Amino acid sequence: MIKTVKFRIKDKNTAKDLDLMARDVNFVWNVLNSASRKKWRESRKYFHKFDPFFTSITKGSSEFLKINSQTVQAITEQFHKDIKQFKKQLRFRGIKTPRWIPFKGQTVKLLGDTVKYNGAKFRIWKSSNISGKIKTGCFTRDTLGRWFVSISYEEKILKFPQGVGKVGIDLGLKDTAVCSNGKVLNIKDLDNLDKKIAKMQRAKNFSRSKVLHKKKENIRKDRFNKFALDLVKTNSLIAIGNITGFKKGNFAKTRYQNAWTLLKNKIEFKCLEYGVDLLEVSENLTTQTCSVCGSIEGPKGIEGLSVRDWTCSCTARLNRDVNAAKNILSRAKCLAS
Repeated sequence: MIKTVKFRIKDKNTAKDLDLMARDVNFVWNVLNSASRKKWRESRKYFHKFDPFFTSITKGSSEFLKINSQTVQAITEQFHKDIKQFKKQLRFRGIKTPRWIPFKGQTVKLLGDTVKYNGAKFRIWKSSNISGKIKTGCFTRDTLGRWFVSISYEEKILKFPQGVGKVGIDLGLKDTAVCSNGKVLNIKDLDNLDKKIAKMQRAKNFSRSKVLHKKKENIRKDRFNKFALDLVKTNSLIAIGNITGFKKGNFAKTRYQNAWTLLKNKIEFKCLEYGVDLLEVSENLTTQTCSVCGSIEGPKGIEGLSVRDWTCSCTARLNRDVNAAKNILSRAKCLAS
């Protein structure tokens, strides 16, 4: 299994060296982009990394740059991948482009809390251990000017003790996620940070607003990680609804604040790591259907969003989100069987 970890670089003094390397990365990217556009105008052919026309351009360029030949090759491969994916000419990289320095496993060494690359040493806060062979990685800089190193390595799949439970997850607007066992994930308290960010932006204190944005992002990721980890440790089957919509309109901001896709990715990765089954099922009519008798009598449409609890004709008292999560779980059980 390929696993990726991210470490923050300690020394601010080394940021100058990384900035110079990032400029050379942008230079190589822009040269390839310019040649690709010229090739397209002449022959209407997209860029290909094995084309002799492009390999002759980058050959020997590492002798005059602060990056090695493996990094130049990694840039070429990423450029080819992006051209192939988007089927159009790419943008040039400039001053406002996020800093990025790719590398391959042969050119980097991890010695304790130090990363050695191209003759330079970078101290890091090593928050986890790397037990396998390093495959690829990159240096990146965030909006606050802090440098990080991401390392992808090959790790043996370990067998963790699986839980015996089964749980369904209903993604929503009021609560980010509600489980069939009653567990709730709510990040509404992060709205207080939004108010502070808006206040800083009105005062044109953009440096402080960037810090608050990053703080909000880190808190959300931390809660999602802990929520996903707790689920995979206690359950052998996880069912989640394939909710769509709310990308426009009055609920669009809440939908993006809850970051359903990010939460799904966290759960999917943890399930892969712990060997837990993950099923994505349709959420159609899960809120309106009674999880006890199966009759469709629940609140309907956007008008019914304010109805949080309702009583079925079978006298069952139901919470709309927990009821939907139970229906999602029952559908997943049918698919699994």
